Amino acid sequence: MKKFYTTAGILLTAATVVFGQVASTERFPANKKNNHTGYHVKKQNQGVAKNAAATIWQDDFSVAANWTISNQSGNSDNWVIGNAVPSGSFPIDPIASTTAANGYALFDSDLLCSGNQVADLTTASPINCSGHPGVLLQFQQNYRRFDDSTFVFVSTNGTNWTKFPVNALVANNDDPINPENVTVNISSVAGNQQFVWIRFEFWSPSSYTSGPGSAPGCGYSWMIDDVQLVDAPDNDLVATEAISYAYSMVPSFIGQSTDFATLISNNGGQAATNAKLNVKVNKGTTNVYDQTSTPVASFASGSSDTLFVTAPYAASEVGSYSVEFTVSADATDATPTDNVITHNFAITDSVYAVDGGFNATVSGISNGVETGTTNSQPYKIGNYYEVTSQGDVTATSITFALVNSTANMANTVGEVIRAVLYEVDSTVTTSLAANEVAASAEMTIAQNQVTDLSTGTSFTYITLPLTDPYVISANADYIATVEYLGNSGGKQVFVATSEPSLYKYPGVSFIYDETATNPGWYYYGSSTPVVRLNLDGPIGINEVNALSASLNIYPNPSNGPSTITYELKENSDVMVKIVDITGKTVMSLNQGRQTNGVHNVSVDLSSLPTGMYAYNVTAGNFSATKSVIVK
Repeated sequence: MKKFYTTAGILLTAATVVFGQVASTERFPANKKNNHTGYHVKKQNQGVAKNAAATIWQDDFSVAANWTISNQSGNSDNWVIGNAVPSGSFPIDPIASTTAANGYALFDSDLLCSGNQVADLTTASPINCSGHPGVLLQFQQNYRRFDDSTFVFVSTNGTNWTKFPVNALVANNDDPINPENVTVNISSVAGNQQFVWIRFEFWSPSSYTSGPGSAPGCGYSWMIDDVQLVDAPDNDLVATEAISYAYSMVPSFIGQSTDFATLISNNGGQAATNAKLNVKVNKGTTNVYDQTSTPVASFASGSSDTLFVTAPYAASEVGSYSVEFTVSADATDATPTDNVITHNFAITDSVYAVDGGFNATVSGISNGVETGTTNSQPYKIGNYYEVTSQGDVTATSITFALVNSTANMANTVGEVIRAVLYEVDSTVTTSLAANEVAASAEMTIAQNQVTDLSTGTSFTYITLPLTDPYVISANADYIATVEYLGNSGGKQVFVATSEPSLYKYPGVSFIYDETATNPGWYYYGSSTPVVRLNLDGPIGINEVNALSASLNIYPNPSNGPSTITYELKENSDVMVKIVDITGKTVMSLNQGRQTNGVHNVSVDLSSLPTGMYAYNVTAGNFSATKSVIVK
């Protein structure tokens, strides 16, 4: 396992942990950022799906002679065409392209691993693009990056080549969906040309460095199939990636604000006039933000750029929000569906989350043993959180989602876990260092927490209260984790993940491996573990009399029986209510006269639709309200 190194803060790329095992793919990057200004919200296919435009040329790699294989490194690290699968020490899955059975092109950087790789795959014969002023190159790929770059080169004479970057937004260790549809606008070179050559290049020479810990010429793999040239429509802007709110759930007292930006590409054959970005933020059905970027007078065909809306936005009112990024220009767009990216987030009163929700097809991440061994591994899995509030903030508990399935029943019941909170040590600059500051008691997973399902997968939220709630330092960074302590050989605990996630912000998820050759923090993959930090914020004015500041609900989120806990400072008449986002009371529980002290009220939320609700406790003339999410 390779430990990451950094000069400051937190890095932006991730190792991969696969279902059922901790893969030996923890390769770590050198590119870095020191803050998390916002999610990178990508389209699900991270590119443009193949359109119905007229096909100029196509190739499915069923005839290897259609391509010329060469390299610029003076070694034998070359592309291969056929059905070979990645087979190095860190293999990724074979491409799941439309015609994979007929063969495809593979550059297995990991298998070859010479430390010096510049490998080319070029059309053996030129392609006639005469009469086609706008030309799009489209192909399917499966790719994972590690200290390398990928390019398309285009030539009209076989000697002089123009470079077009591919996968420029993919971070080290990130792995987009398989297969991924990629579109590159090559009109500026290929438009109306009688002779056009296409070249794919994997670039990772020994001279390449991305900083400390770089390892060029030994990445993962790049696979390509179903290549075609098609006519570009005159007008076709594409919203590729947006930057939005920094976490999926943010406590209101954190005070986090964001700017909005979107990377756009012009896949049309003509320049776009007055290209602009509009960003709308809605709280429920109410618009709370509507801003447009300064228009770009002429946005050239084949170009890409980032458009910014400069007015920042800070949501502070508890509720569910949606952000809509829309790019447009003066002319009618040929495919308006790819002009829009949407992103959802929530402002809560206590829950801090980075995960983007569940995907039922993903069973989760093993927090236990490595496949093929019987050794229980004390891994810790979790996420990175920035706490910028200057007020009194206390970490009270950590919530995670436990995967429920028939297959996991025997593995999980009886296993021992606990929650651990770490504060990042900003004085250490050579690697990520974090000090344990709080932990929960150990908990043994019970039978009733793992549902035996005949089909499908579900999740159980488990909240682990910290034994001693921890007062958060202002402007400090923390890692909230779930630790598997083990019980017997061969067992595992599966933490649910959000994959594929639109919130592609690698570097926020980590695993701590005590059993590695170099024990320490390792980057997690593009999937995000559902591990959330629960905070109590500054005490409100209406909570300091009859009600104390201890109002809470467990678990949160919930989809069934829950317990509301509150403390009375004096004897009071108490009413408990659950209220939906429209203000309608959906549940009312009169507790009558209660004495001072701690009280618990059981509520069943299973009948409520999914969404955010407020739970309110009124004691005499005083009341307190917090939110609960029903899943």
